[in-house]
Amino acid sequence: MNAPAKIVGAQRLNHVEFVHRPGERSLVHALFDLLGFETMETNGGRYVMGIIEAGDSGADNFIAGREVRGEQWAFDQELAAALTQEPLATSLNGYRQMLLSKPQDGMHFGIRVDTAAQWENIVARLEAVGRDAPELAGRVRLERAFRPGDPDHEFSLWQAFVWTDVISTGSLAFGQQIELQTTD
Repeated sequence: MNAPAKIVGAQRLNHVEFVHRPGERSLVHALFDLLGFETMETNGGRYVMGIIEAGDSGADNFIAGREVRGEQWAFDQELAAALTQEPLATSLNGYRQMLLSKPQDGMHFGIRVDTAAQWENIVARLEAVGRDAPELAGRVRLERAFRPGDPDHEFSLWQAFVWTDVISTGSLAFGQQIELQTTD
């Protein structure tokens, strides 16, 4: 079987779509501020956009989302309840432990930061989330931060893995992991 022809021309990731819990739009804004994204609302305030690169038009390079629809919210609430019961509770705990030791092996999307200094600034804000953004305490956490040369780090780049349940590109019952990286 022949491989399909490559598409000629520029291609880029346009956007990542997320959902948030009912009534938590202000937490999305707080999360985006913490991560250093420019935030704007579109479609009469129905969607929140996090512009990854400040000054970008928002045509590409953004994450966007809206309040979860009722059908998914009902499913996510049932799933969250089921995850507290056996056998799922043990499996979920094992998955969460894996994320703490090897977060790069879990489901996530990554965002490139221009410099190590900017990366360090974001990591510092994440470490102080309980003090500086108390509305996000328990809802956003720095899982791991790796720097080049760290003994258990296999790459020559800076990587920080952030977990949040404020937004998700899938089920809100699992939350979302985001990687922030730079090669400086």
